[in-house]
Amino acid sequence: MMQSEQINELAAALSKAQGAMQNAVMNRTNPHFRSKYADLSSVLDAIRGPLAANGLSTVQTMHIGEGSRMILRTTLMHSSGQYIASEYPLPLTGKPQEMGSAQTYARRYSLAALVCNASEEDDDGNAAQAAKNGNGNGQHKAAADGSVSVQQLRELESLIEEVHADTDKFCKFLKVEDLAALPAAQFERAKQALEAKRAPQ
Repeated sequence: MMQSEQINELAAALSKAQGAMQNAVMNRTNPHFRSKYADLSSVLDAIRGPLAANGLSTVQTMHIGEGSRMILRTTLMHSSGQYIASEYPLPLTGKPQEMGSAQTYARRYSLAALVCNASEEDDDGNAAQAAKNGNGNGQHKAAADGSVSVQQLRELESLIEEVHADTDKFCKFLKVEDLAALPAAQFERAKQALEAKRAPQ
């Protein structure tokens, strides 16, 4: 986290903005994970008005970091000149379409996180409960039908986003209709296959 020397005015303005801010509307559904989420435009629609009404604005810029990795920097600025910023490293890829997808994903999560706006479906603590029921070696309790747990499903979803894998092709590789139906016994195999797609550091 980067910030100006003082953020008192920004903090006061952000508090007022958050009081007037509604959570982003979850206007998209991920068919493979059976979950809803708010896309980038929905997040922007939710935060722009309250931020602007309180002298706040956001800027998202790209710069090159260590190892030629592109970094997305999201900055929340106040009319006083005070600011706070966070950075999100993007995966290494030479394909423009994959880079564009990664940027959109990173922009959505970074903006929502910086202003504390919820844009993901609440699983009512299922992921936390799955972790609690783990056996201590990284495995989590499987669903009642023997498929992967909510926590394992979230982990696979995150990896797929990170490496820009084609979910349909990945499901065919795993011989399942969708990832939610993946047997828990195949979780590690699926995870390792995705991790193998990561670019070398």
